[in-house]
Amino acid sequence: MSPLLRDRLGSLLMLAFVATLWVQRDYTSPFGGMFPDTMMAFMVFFIVLTLILSFTPWSAMPKDEPAVSKDNASTTSSLQQVLVVIVLLALWTSLYRPAGFALTGTLGFAAIAWYLGDKHDGARGIIRALGLGALVCFVVYMVFDYFLLVPLPPGLLFE
Repeated sequence: MSPLLRDRLGSLLMLAFVATLWVQRDYTSPFGGMFPDTMMAFMVFFIVLTLILSFTPWSAMPKDEPAVSKDNASTTSSLQQVLVVIVLLALWTSLYRPAGFALTGTLGFAAIAWYLGDKHDGARGIIRALGLGALVCFVVYMVFDYFLLVPLPPGLLFE
């Protein structure tokens, strides 16, 4: 299966998943569904955009790109990456409440971003990953705390 076909099928499955969620939605208050409905609308927009662009010359992947390598070394490397990310996510979620959102979010996001991207870049990659983690956590914190009025766990450092 080519990567382009795989992406198109994945997009169609995601579209079916969002349609299923949309049909089954039932909210207890008039404004209870504002956030989920907005997120589903954004998802549909981007999924449809991805599908449309996949049929144009601006598709993200060339049509003649070979399928995923069957090389044993790359399969082992991919499996190792998945297992490391699973361990990092498990640590992140287990320390989320006691250490707080700001600390675990920044460190967890930075660790995953560094491991999957900038680990060969030395100290510069670590600093870039920490900065990106702090920025993402700041934006998520502002959206949840001020826009949605949902408090996130402060943790032991910020109580």
